[in-house]
Amino acid sequence: MALKGLPDSARLEADQGRVLEERKCYKEARPYFEKALSLQPKYLQAHLGMINVAAALGDKELQEKHQKCMTSW
Repeated sequence: MALKGLPDSARLEADQGRVLEERKCYKEARPYFEKALSLQPKYLQAHLGMINVAAALGDKELQEKHQKCMTSW
């Protein structure tokens, strides 16, 4: 859940995703990284989280998508 109006809400979402990722709860982490990216599309930590989650879930297409996003800046 995004914390509306807070400037760091993308960071908070990504932090929650990272905590779940560290616990190997990859499916649960994904929506948090997605929300962080919807709030801040060029948020590096959220893209890295999505790359890690996609790799853990075996979703090569998603992994490549986020790798390309990072190299296109």
